[in-house]
Amino acid sequence: MKRDGRTFDHQTLEAIRLMAIERVREGERPADVIASYGFNRTTIYKWINAALKPGVGINALRSTPATGRPPTLTPAQERQVFAGSMGAIRASTGLISGCGHAQSWRS
Repeated sequence: MKRDGRTFDHQTLEAIRLMAIERVREGERPADVIASYGFNRTTIYKWINAALKPGVGINALRSTPATGRPPTLTPAQERQVFAGSMGAIRASTGLISGCGHAQSWRS
């Protein structure tokens, strides 16, 4: 049964990569190792090539943090949006913040 590696979390995939390479180093055939995990046969050869890179070695198989979508607002713009939204909330609720708590403002 083929597995889609995108369904596993990063730590699980890292553990699979490291165990697979260890099994190949112990003498098992790469095709047999990767078949036991249910991944495509060509995948293990990419892992082997990455692990053999000089200066990087097995660390090439470690997971890296996902970068995510980059922010579209600058820090100054974020402050401006936050200040504007807080002003709108205060105006619509009739609340003023002061001394760490909100008080009702009545004329």
